[in-house]
Amino acid sequence: MNRPQPKLIMTPEMEEKFESELLWCIQQLQSALKSGKLSKKQSDSTLKSLNVLMGNSSIVKKRQTMRVLFGDYRAKMIDEEKKLSKCHLKLTVEPMQPHKNSKCLKKHTQLNDTTECKLAKNIPEIIIYGPQQETEPNSRFKFLPSDNSFRFNFS
Repeated sequence: MNRPQPKLIMTPEMEEKFESELLWCIQQLQSALKSGKLSKKQSDSTLKSLNVLMGNSSIVKKRQTMRVLFGDYRAKMIDEEKKLSKCHLKLTVEPMQPHKNSKCLKKHTQLNDTTECKLAKNIPEIIIYGPQQETEPNSRFKFLPSDNSFRFNFS
């Protein structure tokens, strides 16, 4: 006989904490599957557990699955955070000093009011087909009306 599941009242903080715990457990299961070190029976069990955690199961069932799979998963999450924070503390970024003989060369062209940029002459004109009729006088875009000749021939 199926009994209705009791509704848990969770604050937003509790929901956020549960989501982070759930995501951690899902990531652990996915990394175990990707490692390829599991036997057929273990991978089937892992996939079944992953479906429970990612599915529409109740929070109680998800927490029970997480506890069975990982034991004290909260403590394991804290340990992993400590390991990651130690790794981040060891990293230092030092700015690189430029080589003594290095030079930065820039091509400089001077533009007058009467000259145009040499690159602008090489840019092709862009033609856009559509209903727009208005164009700016010095625009690179030309709007041409579409003849709308393409039609689907549905019966």
